[in-house]
Amino acid sequence: MSGRISLPTNQGMLFVFSEVGNRGFWMRNMSFPIDIVWINKDKVVVGVNSDVDPSSYPNMFFPPSPIRYVLELNAGYANKNGIVASTTLTFVI
Repeated sequence: MSGRISLPTNQGMLFVFSEVGNRGFWMRNMSFPIDIVWINKDKVVVGVNSDVDPSSYPNMFFPPSPIRYVLELNAGYANKNGIVASTTLTFVI
């Protein structure tokens, strides 16, 4: 989401990787805080970094275990909607 000014309410950006791994994310060129949701190959949340602020750059954020998907959401969305480790998500790619 680098370079974007905002993210519309109730929307996110889903990153889909061809292989499971430990991908690092950072807040380079970000203008607003986000939640980073780490999702394994079975679409189960393995961790959430909440309210990650742009000022954290150049720090990198990593999942607690290997993932296949990452969902970036507006800060606070995960908590407000009960998205926590062990939550199973449903989405079609």
